[in-house]
Amino acid sequence: MGGMQTSPIILILGVIYLAFLDSTVRTASHKKGVKLVYASSIIVLLSLPLVNKFILGTNIADTMRDFVTILSRSGGEEYSEDEIRFFLRNNEQIIKQDPYYPIFHLYVFGEPDLKENVCFACQDNSYWKFLYGLYLFNFNSKEKAYCYLISSLISNPSLIKTKEFRMFCKINNLDFQQRLIDRIKKDTEHPTSFNAVELARVGTVLTYLNQREGTSLLNKALQKSPSLVLPWKLTGDLKKYSFLKYGNYSQSLCKDELEVSFIDILIQEYNVAFSVFYGENLD
Repeated sequence: MGGMQTSPIILILGVIYLAFLDSTVRTASHKKGVKLVYASSIIVLLSLPLVNKFILGTNIADTMRDFVTILSRSGGEEYSEDEIRFFLRNNEQIIKQDPYYPIFHLYVFGEPDLKENVCFACQDNSYWKFLYGLYLFNFNSKEKAYCYLISSLISNPSLIKTKEFRMFCKINNLDFQQRLIDRIKKDTEHPTSFNAVELARVGTVLTYLNQREGTSLLNKALQKSPSLVLPWKLTGDLKKYSFLKYGNYSQSLCKDELEVSFIDILIQEYNVAFSVFYGENLD
């Protein structure tokens, strides 16, 4: 996911140049001319990745930066859903080159891009699985939707705090929540097989869903790894939580988290991924 792929345009230019090179070599009458052509070919071909990175790559980065800015303001009145969709359609060929394109497309249009094969890495992304689960549920594929949603929430408990999940549970009449709780309780009958991070995740899910078993799992996670941050807050030790997260203690820093939107936490993750993909900051 992390590497910048060479643009098809650059590859086509390379092929055209090679064709030109071949015809030039065939018609060259002097050895010096042949050597000059070959030397220039090496320079041009070696420069193609640089052209891709600094011209097309910058274009992708700038387009993605504009797109994320529009998305992050979509909760206000500045950009309507239609305007966001128009921007994506109008810049789709560029945005498709970003590894997060399948997630953004699914979020903006509410359905996957059936013309594109979703890469394995994206299919294993909790944000994509969450959105795809909601998509399947809307098309009455309840059981399959539950599988994707449960997997996404166990690997990324912060999704439970989104307004999208709250609305889903409201429509679903809490049936899904009970299915999720039962799944975690069954999986954690033998918690010794879980590592600290896994225990923290499932413990966080149960705690967010007001299940007392969540505290027990969080305590087990902290026994294995006291450096975990959020479990200290969820088990009531606000001082340790504050010191680990902020480096100092303040009651105001430990206030309960407000409901967030899906796109807010997705952009938080993408902010890190963006710097890996393009070698620059998103902001």
